[in-house]
Amino acid sequence: MKKIILIIASAIIVNDASAQQGKNQLVLSIGTANNINGAVVQIGAETSKATPVFNINVDRGMNERFSMGIAYCYQNISLDRNYAVNTTITTNNGSYNNITTTTVSDKYVENSVMQHIGVKFLFHSAATSKGDFYGGLRLGYQIAKTSSTLPSSVQDIISKNQNNNNNNIGTSTNAYTWGDANLAIKNKNRYTQQLILGYRYFWDESFGVYGEGALGFPYFLNFGMCLRFN
Repeated sequence: MKKIILIIASAIIVNDASAQQGKNQLVLSIGTANNINGAVVQIGAETSKATPVFNINVDRGMNERFSMGIAYCYQNISLDRNYAVNTTITTNNGSYNNITTTTVSDKYVENSVMQHIGVKFLFHSAATSKGDFYGGLRLGYQIAKTSSTLPSSVQDIISKNQNNNNNNIGTSTNAYTWGDANLAIKNKNRYTQQLILGYRYFWDESFGVYGEGALGFPYFLNFGMCLRFN
């Protein structure tokens, strides 16, 4: 797929028919998108809520073929996860150890807020004055923040790894969490790169719609409304 996008993007650059209105044109785009984070949690049985990626872009034409812009994305994912606390009591009656284990389990909510700020470099080409076929690159940075309702007492047990050997006399405690969808890889601060291929259609001088396909983060599909200022 990456090769296909690169080939089409190269064709955009050399195409002679341009729908970009030229220098100083501004286009404001507002839409929703889908990404892998949303797809994962929508499949997982633990999902409580996953919003689409809310996306806003502003780009300015440098000339008839090239524009630069800034973009912002926001997504909120809330997961219902599980935790368990095992308490083991070991006593000795004189000839052997007696082991009694009690397990307490419950659910907790993990909420992730992901924001993405980026810059876009786009090349434009199309066959009609109303259409704008474009491709380019988006470079950005993701800011991720996670909060949890996991009880602090359970967090302390996990962080301190208070798990004694059951052969010892006394009490040992351990705790663990689990869930269907693991977002640890995606849910972190990081730099991102993305190849974009899109099309805008304006039914008059100002208003239009757009759709994008992309390879990379923060989304793979993006669509919405756009407003053009000449």
